[in-house]
Amino acid sequence: MKIRHAFLALILLAQPTASVADEPNFADQLPRIKPMEPDEAIKAFKIADGYRIELAASEPIVSDPIAMHFDEDGRLFVVEMRDYPESQPKDGGCVRLLIDTNDDGVFDKSTIYIDKLAWPTAVFCWDGGIFVAAAPDIIYCKDTNGDGVADYRKVIYTGFGTQNVQGLVNSFRWGLDNRIHGSASSNGGMIRRVASDLLLDRAKPHAADTPDTRHPTPASVNVRGRDFAFDPRTLKFEATSGGAQHGMCFDDFGNKFVCSNSDHLQQVMFELKDVERNPFLAAPGPRLSIAADGPQAEVYRISPVEPWRILRTKLRVAGKVPGPVEGGGRPAGYFTGSTGVTIYRGDALPGLRGMAFIGDVGSNIVHRKMLTGTGLPFNGERIDEKKEFLASSDIWFRPVQFGEGPDGCLYVLDMYREVIEHPASLVPAIKKHLDLTSGQGKGRIWRIVPEGFERRGTPKGSIADTGQLLAVLDHQNAWHRETAARLIYQRQDKDAIPHLRQRVRNGEDAVGIIHALYSLRGLDALDEASVQSAIDSRSLRQVTDRDLVLIHGVKLATQVNAHSPVLRLRLDSLASIPDPRVRYHLAFALGARQDAQKVAPLATILAESVDDRWITLAVLSASLDCSGELLAKSVTSTKVHESKQGRATLEQLAAMTGRLNDPKQVAAAKSAIASIGGSDAELAKTLSTALSNGLARAVKDPSAALPATPEPKPISNEPRREKEYEPFKPALALKGAADKGGKLFLERCAVCHKLDGTGNEVGPNLAAMAARGAEAILLNVIDPNREVNPLFTSYNIRMKDGEIHSGIITGETGTSLELIGPKAEKKTLLRVDIESIQSTGLSLMPEALEQGMDPQAMADLIAYLMKAR
Repeated sequence: MKIRHAFLALILLAQPTASVADEPNFADQLPRIKPMEPDEAIKAFKIADGYRIELAASEPIVSDPIAMHFDEDGRLFVVEMRDYPESQPKDGGCVRLLIDTNDDGVFDKSTIYIDKLAWPTAVFCWDGGIFVAAAPDIIYCKDTNGDGVADYRKVIYTGFGTQNVQGLVNSFRWGLDNRIHGSASSNGGMIRRVASDLLLDRAKPHAADTPDTRHPTPASVNVRGRDFAFDPRTLKFEATSGGAQHGMCFDDFGNKFVCSNSDHLQQVMFELKDVERNPFLAAPGPRLSIAADGPQAEVYRISPVEPWRILRTKLRVAGKVPGPVEGGGRPAGYFTGSTGVTIYRGDALPGLRGMAFIGDVGSNIVHRKMLTGTGLPFNGERIDEKKEFLASSDIWFRPVQFGEGPDGCLYVLDMYREVIEHPASLVPAIKKHLDLTSGQGKGRIWRIVPEGFERRGTPKGSIADTGQLLAVLDHQNAWHRETAARLIYQRQDKDAIPHLRQRVRNGEDAVGIIHALYSLRGLDALDEASVQSAIDSRSLRQVTDRDLVLIHGVKLATQVNAHSPVLRLRLDSLASIPDPRVRYHLAFALGARQDAQKVAPLATILAESVDDRWITLAVLSASLDCSGELLAKSVTSTKVHESKQGRATLEQLAAMTGRLNDPKQVAAAKSAIASIGGSDAELAKTLSTALSNGLARAVKDPSAALPATPEPKPISNEPRREKEYEPFKPALALKGAADKGGKLFLERCAVCHKLDGTGNEVGPNLAAMAARGAEAILLNVIDPNREVNPLFTSYNIRMKDGEIHSGIITGETGTSLELIGPKAEKKTLLRVDIESIQSTGLSLMPEALEQGMDPQAMADLIAYLMKAR
């Protein structure tokens, strides 16, 4: 939904505000754009050959749609975010229930299922009701009398952040693991469970919002920079990897994808819990941009660029209004509002299965990418040359999210607004001529179908018996599979167990086998024989994607019988399998074991994958309790010690061994280092030093609670240095010498800023700053803390040894964080070594930078910086 970064509003560096009388009037440059009726809007679309677009619903049946979910009977629940984009929620949102009474694909009846929701953003069907995200809460609602209106409402979780309307919790998705997954977005939050269960209290339908004293409320869960998942039966809540903006999905095999405004396709490479088992591992963030054409890739809109967007860019380039100049001064033509990433998994659209679809609400397009590679990671490649899969010439078309349904088609939720931009990114001189509420009450849901499409009837899952549900676990349409899996888990029918086990043993479809495995797990019936069957799939089955069945067998092996010698032998034998995905997940699985036998397969995986940073990460995460033995095993490998990455990994193992200071592992490491002898004196010295340094910093209890990163301290936005500013105002009237200013830049600015290939890229881009004019530059130099983008907020981190680090946090996991300080010096700090983390609420740029300068020197510096334009 967002067309700039979640905190774009705060990046605007302050400049003096003109009086109302002086403010220019741009009314003649900002004509209003009229909406199109649905029958006219459908003609404005241009779609790839072989497909067409249909209208499934529009106003007044639905309005402002931003999320949807079909229940088991094909009823469609739609979130209506009517109160967007008010700065504070007004309880104007709702969830509407849409019904297609004659099953022709067009919804012709609707009811307000639940209303008075503040900024609702996600919905998911469960047990005849729905979970709804309406920050700060996740609510469960249910219609108990069949009138299409929920009469039961209970807050289940609370604590999600609300500070930014475009960074709210979103994207409920069913996972293979029988949990509902969601994105916490950029607002994050500390989440606590309010209710103990979903049992209906008919006498007091709203009294259950308070905790059940019989079951103490669990501790709060921090989802800052993460996503989350919860079990709808037990209500257990857990933070998961993710932390992008608006959009999250899975493919058929559980690979996870997310997106942010200007980073349109990202893959989540690992679960944080897998790397956080090792507190001495400095892991990278789990999100990886995988678009071959870059995060903020070109897009090819066919709609005219909005007049206000053209004017805003023109004013920014001229330095007359604040704000970043993006895209080289172009007002459009690149991803700025990517949203709703979805891997198409239906069966109605030939040639599209497995492709990624992303909307860009600012460009009125739906973009698609082919995912290629092994998945470790994937590579997202553009398919449509200099055009988009779907584009509209109607600037009101706002594709915020996608959905899939019983018919196997792809649904596009069109919020249909004249303006979708965040209010804070519009300067008052422009904003006063726009109506940001224009479009409230309008909205469309479009369906993409193939040419010649014949729609099948909608099944009635509520009356399907267990046998009928089992029959569609390998259906080619993901909605059928996931609905069946959800109902099997919901009903807990133990009669399904023998049939599921038979499916695992004899099934021929990889997706169906995997669903059967997780259904067994959901019924508490996952047995060793079923897991062994999945692990043996590579040699015993003639099915496509059998390695993916094997991977899920590996993932589930530690959940059945961790002490089974048969399972251990089977797992250990997989270490040299060519498929890197198998080795990757095997290494993580071995990390859950605590036995000496895992050293040999970990050493094999490392040797076979020594230059693969992801597999190396997985091996290191698994080796905390055997690091010395793994080091001893790996130094004998030619592949490892002849590889630069391999030598770095050996050094990490030595340091890790010292930090843990386990006598057995230290002895193994020392013996290994001694065995190298003079054959590689340099490596021996490196490992010896790493071990010694680790021992000097040994931690008695690495499992102790680690310090969490606090949210950025609120920024006051108040002028701080007006007295210092006044003496330098004459600089604006002086002619500056850019060559002299360049020398001042090197002395005073290059430590944090880069220009003309000189300096360090720590702070904001100076090219954008220069485009805003001399006065803005002067104000920012004198008073750098007038306004601070939270992305560039400085943190002070005190280490347990007394050392203090200051800088910007650019990435973090539960066990480490990445800090960038002056001179672009990057440091990865382990939380186990941190005493405290404090947000300053200030810029990393120091105050009093002007000391020793006079107005002429300031004019010289400004002249040099203005060259960045």
